[in-house]
Amino acid sequence: MKFKPDFLTGKVTQVLITPTKDKFVTTSVQEVETTFDGFPEDRHSGNLRKSGGREKAQYKSGTTIRNNRQWSALSEEELLMIADKMGVDEVKAEWVGANIIFEGIPGFSKLPPLTHIIINPESPDFVCLILFEENGPCQHPNRVIAEKTKGQNWKSTFMVAAKGLRGTVGWVDKPGIICVGDEVRVMIPQV
Repeated sequence: MKFKPDFLTGKVTQVLITPTKDKFVTTSVQEVETTFDGFPEDRHSGNLRKSGGREKAQYKSGTTIRNNRQWSALSEEELLMIADKMGVDEVKAEWVGANIIFEGIPGFSKLPPLTHIIINPESPDFVCLILFEENGPCQHPNRVIAEKTKGQNWKSTFMVAAKGLRGTVGWVDKPGIICVGDEVRVMIPQV
């Protein structure tokens, strides 16, 4: 695969996991050791998953398929834009079920499929995440944000405010440890 000659750079500002697989809200941790299954113990981990509403055109619901949604990521900048559009003080990464938050990567949610996100790129122990697609807004965060922002007058729902800003999902291509503060190199494929 060929990549554009210029790459983007950024930083990991948060690493998060779901403490139990039946929960949506994530919990911030200092580091996570990823595997080929994704983020261990996270509700999205595993090589396989059941199809759902996103795949209804291709598969009957509940069909076992490859897991190309092992992690979800957003940017600090886009979380601020979502909060502004909603008219709330903040939208925390935990409330939207994110696994990684990046900073300094312009247009993060609009990065194309097969973008390589290299974490700790100068280390032989770097991690490579492959971006599968933009993550569409869902209703789960709306409920959590409503609970956390009681008393604030919303201008918009999460689903409307997060359109085009919901981040991305993908899989772990080269596992290793991801830590808060790690440098990031984003390699965009040439089309």
